[in-house]
Amino acid sequence: MNNTLALMPRGDQGNLGAARRFLERAWPDLVAQALASDDAHLIKLIDSCREQERAYGGVVWREAASRAVADG
Repeated sequence: MNNTLALMPRGDQGNLGAARRFLERAWPDLVAQALASDDAHLIKLIDSCREQERAYGGVVWREAASRAVADG
């Protein structure tokens, strides 16, 4: 199973549109949504994911941040 499918909500594993929705979210949007949530843990998670992407590259960090904001 690829990482994108593992991060998708249950029942959406066959829906590539949902996978693209997670990939298309920009960092400024993710940060703004996290700050608007007023959830300190979510804010820290989004910041950590953004820093991990800067350090190591790859899309999994943005996918994880997108999923956290969607679930939050």
